[in-house]
Amino acid sequence: PDPDGRGLQVAIRAALRDADLKPDDIDLLVPFALGHADWDTPELNALLATLGESKLADTPIVSLKPNLGSTGAGIGALDLALGALCLHHQTLPPTLNRANPLPPLRPGHAEPVETGLTHALVLSTGFGGQCTATLLKRVG
Repeated sequence: PDPDGRGLQVAIRAALRDADLKPDDIDLLVPFALGHADWDTPELNALLATLGESKLADTPIVSLKPNLGSTGAGIGALDLALGALCLHHQTLPPTLNRANPLPPLRPGHAEPVETGLTHALVLSTGFGGQCTATLLKRVG
């Protein structure tokens, strides 16, 4: 992947523009988070470039990969479901292997955490260079 995460930067900016949202409107991140520096560092660089360091430090992150591993092409759909369920239940699930996230990201929680969520940003990257950023909004 591009070291600066340029593809993800384009996808994130387009998603924010299309949804008429600002970075401060995002209150949950569901990153691709493969667990490999060659992929996670560009994703972090894209998030820093589009959302900013202070926003990343304050925004909870959830991921299924510590629990399931990467399921290949199917992980994008699972990540979307995770974001939707977090918004629906207003709860952050516990995260395994949460102790050492890349700075400035926050570590996950050992137990479920009830929270107020409105918008989730779900990221996905394909090994062929495809990048997606999907914004989910809680309704109801």
